[in-house]
Amino acid sequence: MAVAPPGSSRARPPSLRPLSIGELFDRAFSIYFRHLLTFAAILLVIVAPLALFQFLQLGLTHSLLDAYLSLIDSAIKHPSTPPDLTKINDAVLAQSPYSEMASFAISGLTYLFGFFALPLANAAVVSGVSRAYLGLPVRFRLCYQDAVRRWGYALLLMLLWLVVSSVVLIVVFFGIIIAGVFIALLAATLHAVGFVLGGLIGLTLGVASAGAIIMVYMAFAASFIACVLERVDPVRAFTLGITRIFGGGLFSRSLFVAFAIALVFIGISLVAVVIDGLALWFTKSWYLYVGLAQVFNVLYVAFAFVLVSVYYYDIRIRREGFDIQMLADQITAPTAQSPSAPAVAPPAKPPPTSAP
Repeated sequence: MAVAPPGSSRARPPSLRPLSIGELFDRAFSIYFRHLLTFAAILLVIVAPLALFQFLQLGLTHSLLDAYLSLIDSAIKHPSTPPDLTKINDAVLAQSPYSEMASFAISGLTYLFGFFALPLANAAVVSGVSRAYLGLPVRFRLCYQDAVRRWGYALLLMLLWLVVSSVVLIVVFFGIIIAGVFIALLAATLHAVGFVLGGLIGLTLGVASAGAIIMVYMAFAASFIACVLERVDPVRAFTLGITRIFGGGLFSRSLFVAFAIALVFIGISLVAVVIDGLALWFTKSWYLYVGLAQVFNVLYVAFAFVLVSVYYYDIRIRREGFDIQMLADQITAPTAQSPSAPAVAPPAKPPPTSAP
């Protein structure tokens, strides 16, 4: 990661030490709000084209969406009147097969662009958070320069996570079916008692599944950060993400941070739903709805990566005895190269020799 040249203004590196949960969030919020515009600009480079794809899809399906919105409006204003589905049927019939094919094509382009572009933007955000954490200048150009160098590795890491996640989802799917059959047999055998026990088992499995999902997200984010900052290969980054989050005696701490991120997501989502819903209700504009949704998405993704990146440094300090303070001192030296490797001084030039 390139740094500012000697004599340029840079922030003083923070006291890099194990943080309490309160200090962890305090530092994350401090970095987030101090560099929010830079992080938002980094993500908007990718989010803006994704929003454009969604706008194109809206142009093909807005008549059907307007019919659904009209149906909801009528149901709220006249709850006792049976819903009139003729507008929806007319909108469905009015859509040509070509528009449906175009919508599928745009969806494919959206997923393809997101797969290749989002890792680049996320890597740039990780670079920016690391720079801010270590007291280095956070600049849009510098963050993307750092990200481009690890773009290919980040894509391979994404592919690895997709393959592993697909296998896990298949196993979980069959596990849910078996659990459902077991709960049904329990309820049928024990009647009321079985129904209560089945409900408790289902609730426990639901909470455990939610915890597992957000912990896997933490492991994914930690592996992504390791791939970008430590410059390790995707397999090594995947392993580090799993072991750092699920092992080392910090599982409960990681689980607490993961649930905190989930609560932030729920809070932002509720605010987004209310604001987007009101905007759609009063303006009847699906374009405004999509635009606001993307803005809230940028705000959440930026904060999630800030918090996980700060937690990444905290894990390395606690588990690995990683001398971050020495690393920061080396980075702030004029010959510093990157936050993942110590600076190396150039070899001294030999003294000039006099002609014989």
